[in-house]
Amino acid sequence: MNYNITKKITKFNQSGIKMKKIVGGIQHSTGNEHDHDEGNWNWFNSADRKANAHFFIDENSITQCVDDFNLAWHARKPASYDRWGCEMCQTPYENEFKEIWKRQVWLWTYLFTQVAKPRITKITKETLRSHYEENLINHIGDGNNHTDPHAYFAKFGKTMDDMRNDVQKAIDEILDKEKKIKEVIEIFKDLDKHWAKNDIEYVAKKGIIKGVKNNDGTFSFEPDKPISRAETSVIIARILRKLEELNIKI
Repeated sequence: MNYNITKKITKFNQSGIKMKKIVGGIQHSTGNEHDHDEGNWNWFNSADRKANAHFFIDENSITQCVDDFNLAWHARKPASYDRWGCEMCQTPYENEFKEIWKRQVWLWTYLFTQVAKPRITKITKETLRSHYEENLINHIGDGNNHTDPHAYFAKFGKTMDDMRNDVQKAIDEILDKEKKIKEVIEIFKDLDKHWAKNDIEYVAKKGIIKGVKNNDGTFSFEPDKPISRAETSVIIARILRKLEELNIKI
């Protein structure tokens, strides 16, 4: 399941500083019951609050307030300088919490595998920690007493370790899928000099087309073989499913 990100960079509370490298993320929760991403955007867009976060997530949507590689003042140094900050909006309702949780897991997975360079594929306390964990590591005794999102998670029987585990599982699924696709593409035996090699491999990586398994366990693509109506229908169906995953309706 993929989710849309509504990018609405706030007028105020922008640092103007580029992050040179992303090493992970800080998990926050807003601390306000019945909270929504749109309300948080309004708050940070209306005046100088001396703080901000990259993303706010509620049960219906995700709003981005700061550009991907711009510093956001969501935590003290050094966290703000090399980590994304994501704020989960708070709700008293379990069904809404479960949806916010899913969106947050998806967002971390997307940021770490699709946006971060190099990719972040190992989820530990070094790459993904809570605001509270960050304070314990770097700010003991400096007056920063934020403990989010631990109390919020505990209301619904969740922990920060659960978040890390769910993100790791999602990333592992992506890596496993990429590995399988790569293995198939690498053993296509009949594409080395074909004029459409790059395009064929591109759509194969997207999972739209597949090769034909040979008796020796390798694969061929048979790029010049005619395509049947059934094969055409399968390819179109795969494309439509990809669009549905992106919430694109046709």
